[in-house]
Amino acid sequence: MSRKSLLILVVTAIGGLTYLWLLSRSWVGRDQILLLRLGEDLVLTGTLSPMAKAMSGGGTIPGSLLQILIGLPLYVWQDYRAPLILVGLFNFLAGLILYRVIKKETDGQTALIYFALYWLSPWRIYHAALFWEPAYLLLPSALHLWACSKLQKEKIWLPSAVLGMVLLLTPQLHGSFLFLSILTALLVFKKKIRIQWAGFAIGSILGSLTLVPFAIAFITQTLPSSLPSEGFIGRGFLFVYPALKGAIFFLRLPTLDISEAFKEIIYFDRPIAAPTMILLRLVQVLLTLTIAISLRIAWEYLKGWRKKGETATKYSWLEAYAGYSAIALIIAAGLAPFDLQSWQVIIALHAALIPFAIWITRIIRRYGRRAEFAFVAYCLLGVVSILIIGLGKPSFRKEAIPREVLKAPTVTKLLPPNLPLERQ
Repeated sequence: MSRKSLLILVVTAIGGLTYLWLLSRSWVGRDQILLLRLGEDLVLTGTLSPMAKAMSGGGTIPGSLLQILIGLPLYVWQDYRAPLILVGLFNFLAGLILYRVIKKETDGQTALIYFALYWLSPWRIYHAALFWEPAYLLLPSALHLWACSKLQKEKIWLPSAVLGMVLLLTPQLHGSFLFLSILTALLVFKKKIRIQWAGFAIGSILGSLTLVPFAIAFITQTLPSSLPSEGFIGRGFLFVYPALKGAIFFLRLPTLDISEAFKEIIYFDRPIAAPTMILLRLVQVLLTLTIAISLRIAWEYLKGWRKKGETATKYSWLEAYAGYSAIALIIAAGLAPFDLQSWQVIIALHAALIPFAIWITRIIRRYGRRAEFAFVAYCLLGVVSILIIGLGKPSFRKEAIPREVLKAPTVTKLLPPNLPLERQ
């Protein structure tokens, strides 16, 4: 076995085991109860709902895809953990697809570094280990990159069909679908992809099949209101900061700065030994400081973009994809009727990591072993942060059954029977 193959195996094992460990600890709260009730409705009635659940900015996710993804596993196993099996499978597939795309577009070393960054990313592991809509988004993102990479030079039927399906299915999973739609439009406009429109149309039709119950309810006027109610479309451009937040998140995504989850661990609210608290605070500071690396990389790329003539930096197609992804996220943030949160940008993780991986590859080639050791330490710090979050965040501790379950009796039977209810 070659050294590169061994490293891939090690990264896969560490990231996979860490992810499965956190996934196994995933617990229920308000969102999870609503999703389980949606899936149980399919199991009990055998009918598809035209809409799924409420979105952050008001309104409801259209279509029946989310209900199918949750309900089918519950048909097989009546347990709250059943849908997590499909979530885990989707995320393993996403990692495999992205590795193959990056390897084809760059070289083995860059692909390995990208895979390590993606597979060990605390952003990926944390968001993909909770049972909520964002956990389903990483596979559509990976498929989007795969399809676009195939379409960069010629019109091909299958990738065009996959792209059409992704753009019709993703809105049925989460409101952040807007990012992929805007990104696709930018790539088409800038002639970075060439779509075979017949294939795209067929894929779109296939992707819209789960919207049939929604369409029937709309025609029969039995559809509840699904318009956003929190703010108004485009408010982000008016107030500036919400749109700017899209750029900030694009810089944070490839780093270890997952402070929203880390600061919610119980140890910061309970008396613990001083040395332990100091270590936790040190880890928290280190995670936040990693954004400095992303700022440096952004500066290097902006310098290359501003150069003219013979000194201009020639960016690869992958780097162009990442650049247009940053623009798409800023536009999506500006159009959103609310300020973006971390779970609403995880759909862009695969793209944000591209310039990060390319820059780190250059650094390792320049400085050798020292840079390799620093990169290994960086990745392991992300794993440590996930272990702390898994042990300390209430979402993974299973200490009690939420009282909200009492409002959803069909969900109660899916949970362990011997746990107490949460205290008021």
